[in-house]
Amino acid sequence: MTEQLAGDELIDWRNAEEFTPEIADRLVATGFYRSIEDHTSEPQYGIPKRYEVVFDTMQMLTSSVMGLTMECCRCHNHKFDPLPQRDYFRLMAAIEPALNPHDWKRPQERWLADVPPKQREEIDAHNAAVGQQISELEKKSKEAETAEDKPEVERLQAEIQKLQRTKRSYGKIQALWDVGPVPESRILRRGDVNAPGAYIEAGFPEILAGGGPTEALRPEDTVGESTGMRLALARWLTRPEHPLTARVIVNRVWHHHFGRGIVATPGNFGHSGSGPTHAQLLDWLSVDFMEHGWRLKRLHKLIMMSTVFRQTSHDVGQPRALVLDPENKLLWRMSMRRLE
Repeated sequence: MTEQLAGDELIDWRNAEEFTPEIADRLVATGFYRSIEDHTSEPQYGIPKRYEVVFDTMQMLTSSVMGLTMECCRCHNHKFDPLPQRDYFRLMAAIEPALNPHDWKRPQERWLADVPPKQREEIDAHNAAVGQQISELEKKSKEAETAEDKPEVERLQAEIQKLQRTKRSYGKIQALWDVGPVPESRILRRGDVNAPGAYIEAGFPEILAGGGPTEALRPEDTVGESTGMRLALARWLTRPEHPLTARVIVNRVWHHHFGRGIVATPGNFGHSGSGPTHAQLLDWLSVDFMEHGWRLKRLHKLIMMSTVFRQTSHDVGQPRALVLDPENKLLWRMSMRRLE
């Protein structure tokens, strides 16, 4: 998850002589942020449309990783959970250097070559020079066609094809990285981009800090020309004492195996969501998950080898359980599931 949130800040890809598989994998991982629908290709959409993409990214991040419905905090303090509006914008300030509304990259420009920047410049310069030669030959070919000089046209076309084969190429990585000058983040009054309020620094929700620091400080292991704010966010989300991240991940895995999570609302662990049916089990699985390196494969195996997963789906001989818990929330049998 750290690589998905800040893979580009773990390696100095800007000055790398060669892209190793490790560098490429970490840049590819940041494509996590690119799953948001982005319609900012046209210039007339401007700043408000760009902020919509940032807001949608915030909603995806907070619901999928933190299990919180923080989108309402954009306009006002949360009505049910102890999450003030300022916490929303402090969290958003951690991703604004990458999704920078004031130095925006359109969706079709938001990619990196799968080769180092210096190598990409060399390839682009080479291809531009070849393209110039091809343009000159195409002009001569048209003149030869006008003069009905078929042998000359054939010779020129052969030269053009030969030059085309000398062009070099590279692939694209749909990544995310810090762009432009670091923006000055502000609280937006009532969530309106046209009503900027007080300046604010990147940080984390106070209720989840457990009495610890809430400021996002650039981690010492941040590499390259980057603010390190997303890496600070990733470190905070994956620290052992964090109350939500591991539980949210474990709950989602449980949901996919049983058709229902220990918390039935996987994107809402707040007061308005469902309470856990087996709170101690969720705690135990989450701690075990972290202690074993956040390894999903091991978590899947642990769940699938358990007695509860290997139960029959029939309710034969358990009429009382059927009366007391007809929805099988307490998992006294395996629920029937539709095959995907």
